[in-house]
Amino acid sequence: MIEYYEIEKGIPISGGRSAAWMQIASKMEVGDSIVVRTYQEEQALISALKLKYGKCVDGKVTKATVKCAVARSIDTGPNGLQPVGRRVWRIA
Repeated sequence: MIEYYEIEKGIPISGGRSAAWMQIASKMEVGDSIVVRTYQEEQALISALKLKYGKCVDGKVTKATVKCAVARSIDTGPNGLQPVGRRVWRIA
């Protein structure tokens, strides 16, 4: 059975929604941040950043690649606070 399987190299992984997040992650430099609208977008960007850059090791201290902020809100007057988004930084 095993003789029917062939290992192939250099085949690109299909796109989809994750490809867009990988493009954004590829353009981000250390210290850059972006505001995303939803928790799902935040997690997708974090995954893309970790996949692209991994984690940095500084001696014995391991630094994360990304940092996230709590959901941001803006005061819109009589309607109260309205969510703006969630900020994600590339920190390493």
